[in-house]
Amino acid sequence: MRNQGGRDRISLPFFLDPSSGAVIEPLPLDAAARIEERQRWDHAGLSEFDGVYGDWLLAKASKVFPGLAGEVLPT
Repeated sequence: MRNQGGRDRISLPFFLDPSSGAVIEPLPLDAAARIEERQRWDHAGLSEFDGVYGDWLLAKASKVFPGLAGEVLPT
């Protein structure tokens, strides 16, 4: 989004991820939150994931970079 406020601004991205071995349990969501989930650009059902964060992250990245898993996982 282009700044049209007439004054300078600073935008700082902040990313926070759990450790790759963290076990993620889904949160209960109401119907409105589930609709918002389906409207994500990647159509990811974040409330449906239940497992290890590193597995989810690798699967998500592998959709964009299909050869990645073979390069980072031991054979």
